[in-house]
Amino acid sequence: MVRQKITPKPHLVLKTKLLAPIRGLPVGTKLFINVCTNDLVPLPPPLTPFTPAKDDVFDLSVILPRVMDDKWEIPILTSPDLRMDKDKSGNLSLVTDCVINEKPMNWCLMSKDLMNILIDWCFESLEFQYDSEVLVVDHIKYSMPKMSYKGKEVQEMEIDLESNELQRKEYERIKTTLTDNEPLGILESKRAQDEDDLDANKQELTSLDNLLARPMVKPVGNGPLIQEINDMTISPSRPEPKVETSKNAPKSTLHEPKPKLSLDIKVVKLSPEHTELKYKLLLQISSNLTDKSAYKLDLNKENSTLLISTTDSKYDFSKSQVHFPLPMDTEQIRVINVNSEAFLRVYIK
Repeated sequence: MVRQKITPKPHLVLKTKLLAPIRGLPVGTKLFINVCTNDLVPLPPPLTPFTPAKDDVFDLSVILPRVMDDKWEIPILTSPDLRMDKDKSGNLSLVTDCVINEKPMNWCLMSKDLMNILIDWCFESLEFQYDSEVLVVDHIKYSMPKMSYKGKEVQEMEIDLESNELQRKEYERIKTTLTDNEPLGILESKRAQDEDDLDANKQELTSLDNLLARPMVKPVGNGPLIQEINDMTISPSRPEPKVETSKNAPKSTLHEPKPKLSLDIKVVKLSPEHTELKYKLLLQISSNLTDKSAYKLDLNKENSTLLISTTDSKYDFSKSQVHFPLPMDTEQIRVINVNSEAFLRVYIK
């Protein structure tokens, strides 16, 4: 057993909420996570077999595919306990720490994609660390308050580095063999902009104009929480309608450019035993749309892509498109809405 006292170096704070009660605190209680660094924390595995990890150079084009293949991850040490604190309104909250090596932290500060992957890994590591108490946190709606550390003093940590690394490897084994719901990669990321907007209501999906083959029936009374929206095969996408403009049409004197929709697409690699119909991939699509019915999805068989955008006129359509590449042998797509979730599920076979 190798125990070391370390003093974490603060970098940033994540704020999320509990999705299950713990230690007498109700659902919705705020959880603050101090993301810190220390050079005693192990480095990620080498990016190539020819150089040691300490000599690796940041290259997102190499890192993301390895993350997708579950071959690269940032080791995270978690504090041994949850600490009681108060939020700015004086309400009870919880505080804990995640500590990584300084080098991967610098990489995350250079890349929004990698930073969002790290954030999700921090949530996962904490839920595994406190699994005996069933810590469940919101991975989707979180914010980054303007502080580098939550708490009066930086807490020293005495950690068995060997044990913590073994726990991380065991967690990877469990995640690979038992779960079908862990994000392995992030293509484009978004975080909550305001630390107080975590209570926004999740609206029901009512339609997907370009994807639905039949109307969705809203549940009545105690209907199912999970609704299947569509089950379809790949077909060529419909061309976008052309908008005719008149040269004589009056021009607006105050023309402000429309914003780009920020899409978050998390990719889950599925094994055949995870679903009855043996789907290969699960996409979890979320964004800053307030109405999930405003998503627009088109399929293109010729180049095997799924076009994800929006019908909401307040966004710039041309800038808000994501062309998601599908496997060339894609046969079927199923879109499912879970009422309690803020994201849309797209299963790919």
